[in-house]
Formats: sequence, structure tokens, C-alpha cells
Amino acid sequence: MKVDVRIITATHVDLEDKVEQGEFREDLYYRLNVMPISLPALRERPEDIPELAQFLLHKIAKKQGRHLEFTDSAIRLLMQHSWPGNVRELENCLERSAILSEGERIDRAVITMTGLKEEVLLSRNPPTKVDLQDPKLDERERVIAALEQAGWVQAKAARLLDMTPRQIAYRIQTLNIKMRNI
Repeated sequence: MKVDVRIITATHVDLEDKVEQGEFREDLYYRLNVMPISLPALRERPEDIPELAQFLLHKIAKKQGRHLEFTDSAIRLLMQHSWPGNVRELENCLERSAILSEGERIDRAVITMTGLKEEVLLSRNPPTKVDLQDPKLDERERVIAALEQAGWVQAKAARLLDMTPRQIAYRIQTLNIKMRNI
């Protein structure tokens, strides 16, 4: 019986090296390697994270039968992580976040509860500039964005928000913002 099929495969292994080392069949490699598509790791394309995270969150929300959305600070946090487990790690993180979130909004605090390590986040990508006067930002998001832009230095964040250090310290406490130790 004759059949006409297309096989799409994916691997994180360099198959050319495996063929040279005799660990992968050469004839099979050439049968599979008709149209190679190289996709860089997620850590090499952080600009894809917001759209991918939105897609995955929509999928998770549909599965759970509820509406879910991200806060801006949550997206910025996701963009700063290196994602060694690529898309699967991101999806698992979002699924845990959806389970842990009490409401419809997934914020920075919920994502950090999933085990995402904040200590490793700032090393690679500088924080994104956010318009602190944007009316869509609630007060908590505005304070977190200012802290991120100020490298989590309260005095600098206070200046960005035209506040005194005492005022921002009070806001951090009342808004229950977990300060990052850098």
C-alpha cells in the first residue's frame, strides 16, 4: 500500500552532530531534514512573550471556564525571566498562576507564588519604560512600574511619582507590594 505523508519533528538536539558521532541514522536525518526551521529559544526572543502568554492564558481560561487577564507588571515580570524550559515552562507557570489567582486578574504577586525566581530576572533584560501617567494603570501597578524603573530603590521611585520617600513607603505597605532585594 502506497501512502504520501509529511512528518514534522522537533528536537533540541543538534542532529548533524549526532549523525557525525554515529548516534543518529544518517539516512533518517536526510529524510527528515527536507525543510529545517530553526526556532530560537524563548529566552532569545522576549518580545514574543506577551503575545504567547496571552494566547496560553486564554487557552487555560477556556479550560477552566472563566475569564483571566494579566496586569502590566505581570507581563513585565514574565518578559524578564530566562525561561530555560521554553514554552512548556511558561505554560506551566501560567497554569499554576491561574490556579492560585482568586479573581480574574493575574498580577506579579501571583506569578511569584508559582516559584518563578525573582533574583535572576534583572540580569538580562532592563525593565521596560512604562508611562507612569497612563490612566489605565491602577495605583498598585503605577507604584510597581516606578519601582522597576528605579531598580527597586524607593527614593528614586518616589521622585518618578512626585512623592516623598515616606509617601511611597506608605503606599508600598498599604498596597502590599513585596519589595525585591537587589
